[in-house]
Amino acid sequence: MKKFTKLMSVLLAGVLTIGVVTLSTGCNKKKKDTVDFVELQAYDRGYGTEGLRAVAAKYMELHPEITIDIEGVVDNTLATDIYAGPKASTVDLYFNGGSNIYNLVTAGQAVIDGVTYDNYFEPLTDVYNHTPNGETKTIKDKMLDSYEETFNLKKTHGGNKYAEDTYYSASWVGGNIGLTYNSKMFRDKNWNVPVTTNELLTLCDTILATPFTSTNKNSLGESIKIVPFGYCLADSYWTYVYHQWWAQYDGVKSYVNFYKGQNVDGVYTHMIANTTGRYEMIKLMDALLGTYKDLNGETVARTNVYADPTLATRTFIDTQSTFLNAEGARINTKGATSYAMMPNGDWLESEMSANFGDKMKNGELEFKMMKTPVISSIINHADCENSIENDAELVALIKAIDNGSTELTGEGYSVTEKAYNKIKEARNLTLGNWNNNIYIPAFATAKEAAKDFLKYYFSDEAAKIFAEATGGQNLPIEYDWSKINGVTKFYESKFEVISDVDNYVGHYDVFPAVYLGNLVPFPEYLPFESKFNVSSKSDYLTPLTVFTDNFNSIQRSWANIVKDAGLN
Repeated sequence: MKKFTKLMSVLLAGVLTIGVVTLSTGCNKKKKDTVDFVELQAYDRGYGTEGLRAVAAKYMELHPEITIDIEGVVDNTLATDIYAGPKASTVDLYFNGGSNIYNLVTAGQAVIDGVTYDNYFEPLTDVYNHTPNGETKTIKDKMLDSYEETFNLKKTHGGNKYAEDTYYSASWVGGNIGLTYNSKMFRDKNWNVPVTTNELLTLCDTILATPFTSTNKNSLGESIKIVPFGYCLADSYWTYVYHQWWAQYDGVKSYVNFYKGQNVDGVYTHMIANTTGRYEMIKLMDALLGTYKDLNGETVARTNVYADPTLATRTFIDTQSTFLNAEGARINTKGATSYAMMPNGDWLESEMSANFGDKMKNGELEFKMMKTPVISSIINHADCENSIENDAELVALIKAIDNGSTELTGEGYSVTEKAYNKIKEARNLTLGNWNNNIYIPAFATAKEAAKDFLKYYFSDEAAKIFAEATGGQNLPIEYDWSKINGVTKFYESKFEVISDVDNYVGHYDVFPAVYLGNLVPFPEYLPFESKFNVSSKSDYLTPLTVFTDNFNSIQRSWANIVKDAGLN
């Protein structure tokens, strides 16, 4: 598997000087609709557009005959633009965000504004097969395996229709999503970063038992309550974490096959919703977030609550601000003031730089990403039977794996090869970001220039420019990230997390069962964690109820999922 090269030394601060990129203001000004004028619409949330603009500036320096005109938007228009055709939209290249349009990607011939095209979009196969100047690998071979496989229609759909490698899209950013933590708080309190979920639960108890005082000027020195976790229920990023725990336990193949509607043997069946990993993950989420618990059929309040329900009602920006500011946050008279950890993505720093950029740079605020702890109940998986006796042995094995050991016996553990491989896969997977994708409309005037720009965009040179312009954001290609300058502490921690990643998992909207059959992992109680972290015990649902209700929902819908997706 392709991996990122580990950061081997402290990276020196650096500043990238870039050229001027044409910026559209969003007004209805008429633009040049010519073959050498690439009108690019870019999703301007989370990751921003600084990296893209820096790469575009360098490309135009190398190709002065081409103009890359970038318009940053916060609302995607691709889904409507593609139907409207060239009379309504002259955009040549979309750096899109969030839209599930695979029903269009695989629809075949398209009639747009009275003209018939082979597809709604221009194929990007020649981009994937291109070898950038001065390099030895094609973009396809450089692409991280999980990303390349996601956009390869031969691999996701197969059959005679896609007998050859065929691509209509790519991801314009790599990304990593998981648990972030207040690293200054961890260091000040001598807390270790957990490697298993049992260690995580123990840490949660420690955090609740730790006294804190406010640094906010309006409440300086007053006692405050810091809880382990904060999150925004309306935009819950817990999804990004609990999917990893599900994949850890059941295995990557089982997890990915769920979105195909198949079990590990390739059989289409509703029993994909009846796996041990899904249930173990739900029990873990209940332990981490539950304000109540089931005690012999009675709902009782928990002694220790690791996430305050009142904080979860805030907006995601307010939630992130509270997390970053931590002990300096305003006192919440209804509950906790702030929290030590939160589920989030590597866009967090960029997204919050407008309000907290100076404090991040001077070290007043410090936060990092951690490798997602391995679900402790994995020792009960068949592959680990009679091999890993307890969490202490699991911790010892994980630390050995993190240090690069391939030995089956080491300090504190002795395991079978099957158990070693199971834990190594679980430890070295993460959730990637495939919601930021590239498309070129079939009717685009400057599509050849747009593709030429993409061939440069995925070069090593562009990857370095992109990273240095953003403090450490990355493209979804293999690259020696120790070569880049100006990496922030936050992004440095991201590279440490992904340096050993073998598999990026995600929410796969590229399979017919999802984009045609509307198969979703947990159709009930969206987000389903909302039934754990509740203010009233009448709203609480046990893990078994949550698991059963979601299984029953998929079972009831199965006939329609199969029919609509054309799986029968």
